[in-house]
Amino acid sequence: MAPYNLNFWKYIRTLLPFQLRSDMTELLFAWIRPIRTLHSKFLNFRNAEAKALSYNAQYTALQRMLNDRFDKTQRRIRVREGSSTVNGPFVYPNADNRPAMLGTLLLFKSSQWGYAPFEVRIPQTLYSDTDKLARIKRLVDIYKFSGTQYIVNPY
Repeated sequence: MAPYNLNFWKYIRTLLPFQLRSDMTELLFAWIRPIRTLHSKFLNFRNAEAKALSYNAQYTALQRMLNDRFDKTQRRIRVREGSSTVNGPFVYPNADNRPAMLGTLLLFKSSQWGYAPFEVRIPQTLYSDTDKLARIKRLVDIYKFSGTQYIVNPY
């Protein structure tokens, strides 16, 4: 039994005196309809918040959340970690007796400064729908770590 599962019919029947049960039960049940409606809304809100709290900033949880919301049957949305390899120039300290030559200069987009951004890959059908694309970006913005960057790419 769930902790917030209330049987209003049972409570009315047990709290009424025996003599009034046949006459007043239906009337009281109708009177508490606003309370039953509020209770139902509370349970729906609680279930939605519990589901929202089950997601976090991990790539697998982001992927599961996006697939649950936008691609329930085929589950084609992928979230991949950004590349952590650096193909840029290296500078060695003098103690290594290596030359301090930088080689070629690499320029990156501002979204790639610092840590490598993670990638959200979505199907072309979702990418072309601007409303769904905006909702995907809003959800990723909510659940990602602050300061991390991401790129949404179609496939």
